[in-house]
Amino acid sequence: MDGLKRKKEGKQDETNYRVFFIVGMFMTPIGIMGIIASFLTDISFFTGFPFFSIGVVYLAIGLGNRGKWKKRI
Repeated sequence: MDGLKRKKEGKQDETNYRVFFIVGMFMTPIGIMGIIASFLTDISFFTGFPFFSIGVVYLAIGLGNRGKWKKRI
């Protein structure tokens, strides 16, 4: 119910940039593995590339706002 109360009052939670960094840490290696697998097998290169590119963007967002990280998730 706390979320509904904040919504009615017009308050918003701050963005947790640490989560962007953590998600980027997982997506980047998955994308790299997908790209390597595409070179070794007959799957498309574009299977792993979106994971890699989104992971790199999330890492950049998280590291760029490192001073705004929340202490706990």
